[in-house]
Amino acid sequence: MASPLQRTGSIFLCALPAGQELAPQSSWKLAACCSSCVQRTLFGAASRQWQQIQTQLQLLRGEREGLEALRGNESQKHQEYQQKAAAERQKIVAAFERLRQFLEEQEQLMLAELGEVESSIEKSQGETVTQLSEEISHLANLIRELEGKCQQAASDLLQDMRSTLSRYVAPPDSP
Repeated sequence: MASPLQRTGSIFLCALPAGQELAPQSSWKLAACCSSCVQRTLFGAASRQWQQIQTQLQLLRGEREGLEALRGNESQKHQEYQQKAAAERQKIVAAFERLRQFLEEQEQLMLAELGEVESSIEKSQGETVTQLSEEISHLANLIRELEGKCQQAASDLLQDMRSTLSRYVAPPDSP
């Protein structure tokens, strides 16, 4: 667009439409010389300002689109990380569940073995106690018999002693 002012020396003149008079203006002060000139000046300034705003809008829109794309990418990455974390969590839970099951099975096996050992010990102890009780009873009978023999006459004592002592045989493992 052509400037509405024309310079003539140090004076600016308004270039009005054909047939209208020119008005003198000072060199740096652009006072309104006519309504047409003011409108054209305002339109030109507004047009330049509008262009600058449009340029800034395009830049800002482009930046916003870039940020929206980045936000979408970050959101997608976040979802992927969440999915990976959930899958890893499931693996860990499954692994520990297998370990728990294995440990429970081992516990049951070991407790069963311990139960068998305890039963065997109780059985063995019961047999030992029974055997010792029988031996104690046998020895008690022999002691009574020998004490009774000690009360007999000397001739009877020598005769029965051999048969009484032959019935007592010391066990090989007794003290």
